[in-house]
Amino acid sequence: MMRGILGESASRHDFDLLDRSALASLSRIEEGIRQGRSMPWVKVNHCPGNRAVAPVDRQVRLGVFPISGNPLHWVHLLGGLIAMETFSLDKVLYVIAGSDSRKPDLAPAAARHAMAKSLLGLFRPLFEYSPIALGGSRSGEENLFRILGMNPRQPIHAFYIAGSDHYRRYRPMTENPDTIQKLEDGIAREGRGAADRGHRVSAVFLERERVVEQIPASLEVLWVRGLPVRTSSTGIRQALSDQGQRRDLYTLPFSAYMTIRGNRLYNTGSLAGVSPSAL
Repeated sequence: MMRGILGESASRHDFDLLDRSALASLSRIEEGIRQGRSMPWVKVNHCPGNRAVAPVDRQVRLGVFPISGNPLHWVHLLGGLIAMETFSLDKVLYVIAGSDSRKPDLAPAAARHAMAKSLLGLFRPLFEYSPIALGGSRSGEENLFRILGMNPRQPIHAFYIAGSDHYRRYRPMTENPDTIQKLEDGIAREGRGAADRGHRVSAVFLERERVVEQIPASLEVLWVRGLPVRTSSTGIRQALSDQGQRRDLYTLPFSAYMTIRGNRLYNTGSLAGVSPSAL
């Protein structure tokens, strides 16, 4: 469907690469499920106000992937699949950010959450959408520890997934803490209680650019290297508004495109008149 939307801007090679990459990861995940390394049907509580979830008699290996979803794209999806197969995760929980007054180009939270919920539902039970950040402005790291706190009886090894641009202790411009520091601070706050509950936290970074500096850290740091495609939400927004290369939109899932179109997000430029019903 996206090839039809893009017309002459589409490259069959680009879409074939997405197909091969996703299917290869799904095949390896399926093998892990058959061998009992992954159990994607396990449940954890990640919605405030929900009933407690009955624990299972094993440690849940839970990927927690906080993103703004502005919009959600195929690098987010492939990153989740590759992390799942590489580290034998039971599932990946996508935590879509709430509001952030510092980001004027951030689409309304309700639209971004609706987009993610619809798209991630196609990957159930491997992926799951979480509304925990809706209506707030907490960081992804804060929401990770909130999720662990909602599951006091369930042993969880949480794999916090982030882009390599967050592989640092402090943000260079503001000197505010970034992922490494925030995770270590959270682990320190949880203290012995987290260990007693069987909670453990590791950091997983998706390598977007080659990282030269190694940051000493007290928590386990893991890497997903060699992502098959490159894109960014910024580049997609630019392409949608005719300020970037339309070909880059091959990394925008059709479900996300339909939500963008239906909610008139991102000033979709010349694509606004392209009707999927005409394909």
